[in-house]
Amino acid sequence: MALGNHLNNNVFNGIAGKLTDCIYASFLMI
Repeated sequence: MALGNHLNNNVFNGIAGKLTDCIYASFLMI
């Protein structure tokens, strides 16, 4: 695995994780 791809995946997963947490939290608010 290329180091650059690994770092990019970590950043993408971090952003996706935050979005998922926000969406999940909004469902709990309903």
